[in-house]
Amino acid sequence: MLDRLLQQDVLVYSILTSVGVTVFLFRVAMMMLGGVADSADIESDIDFDIDADVDPGDIHDSTADFHLLSLQSLSALSMGLGAGGIAGSVGFGWGVPASVGASVVFGCFTAWLIATGMKLIYSLRSSGNIHLSDAIGLDGVVTSTVPAHSSGRGRVRLVINQRMREYDAVSEGDALVTRTEVQVLRIGDDHTLHVMAKS
Repeated sequence: MLDRLLQQDVLVYSILTSVGVTVFLFRVAMMMLGGVADSADIESDIDFDIDADVDPGDIHDSTADFHLLSLQSLSALSMGLGAGGIAGSVGFGWGVPASVGASVVFGCFTAWLIATGMKLIYSLRSSGNIHLSDAIGLDGVVTSTVPAHSSGRGRVRLVINQRMREYDAVSEGDALVTRTEVQVLRIGDDHTLHVMAKS
């Protein structure tokens, strides 16, 4: 069976499946260990909001979004493309056009399935409300570089009401690199944290 998966007509599908499975398992392991930062996802993520009842004083944080074009969904697409192609070529003995068609259909289905599952997981999280004003004066850690003097946004992780959260942040001073300890000074009108390095 392994010899068949390494033959020229199936090799592309085998590579797609291997890459997808490897990346997906790595991401799952990192989530379980608590080491995944949102900045590891593709910068051009396309977000859609999960429906939730939110009071006007509540915040919009990274747990309220699911990245449709994320590393998880791309790895699921890769797994599905490969598995669909292998099933068509090896399992059913189809020719190239039918195998490619099966690959595309199964790849899209797998990506949709993972996206739906991730959306469900996010919806199962605790629904306790967190007010962003509670973050003022708290300490946090930079997870994605924050440009100097409010010239761009980065990300900061902090604990509010015994819950670890990650938010967009701007620097009131110099640029803040990853793992810099910061303090929240104020909250911007767009719910962005204004932070400065701890002295």
